[in-house]
Amino acid sequence: MSNTEITLNLVVFNGEKYIRHCLESIKNQTHPHNKVQVNILDNDSDDKTIEIIEDWKLEVEKYGFESFNFIKNQQNFGMWPGHEELLKNSSGKYVVVLSVDVILHEDFLSEAISVFEKDDKIGAIQPKVYKYDLSGSEPNAYTLSNIIDTCGFKVFKSRRIINIGHGEDDVGPSFAKVSAGKQFDFNKEQEIFAVEGAVPVFKKTALENCKIMNEIVDHDLFWYAEDLDVAWRLKMFGWKQV
Repeated sequence: MSNTEITLNLVVFNGEKYIRHCLESIKNQTHPHNKVQVNILDNDSDDKTIEIIEDWKLEVEKYGFESFNFIKNQQNFGMWPGHEELLKNSSGKYVVVLSVDVILHEDFLSEAISVFEKDDKIGAIQPKVYKYDLSGSEPNAYTLSNIIDTCGFKVFKSRRIINIGHGEDDVGPSFAKVSAGKQFDFNKEQEIFAVEGAVPVFKKTALENCKIMNEIVDHDLFWYAEDLDVAWRLKMFGWKQV
């Protein structure tokens, strides 16, 4: 019987520049590793991505993850079709859809699970994503900024979609502006229209609930806007996104 609480799924194509940082942040999670499953799918990379993952696989065996699976494609499936392939072997109650250029906070998994457990209707969680810089002199160093990349998607009546907070300095909103509806409170747990595709966390049953013709996302959306398709489906099927 599986002990998995949460599955980390990473789909990557030519991620040599970022993947060491991403993998290290997985290894450094404070959530018990024996309750975490890690699945990686490589979309036929032709740089050093596969070599780096293979080296990391040997190192990480001693960290006691519930399981580790590495799939090497002979073609590029695209992002979400790749994640749907990994979902077939995902045993966790919750699933992290991870992009290679994301570095997870060490408490990421524990915090995500704690939010899900507050409300059975929550189908997806949007983390607050910051921009960071890899241009330092040390090979494994990075500089985290206070500039927000996204807090999820907001939709307007015109159907225009924006990334909440993109490019804004997370200095903390004033109570007056937030209460007047003039500013999004970046430090408040709240419902949003939709999660964005960099590192959303899903309840697995919510994803399975959204299948149409056995696809969670339209596979014609190879790389761009497929995250919005998934999130919109969640909305239509009645799942909360926070």
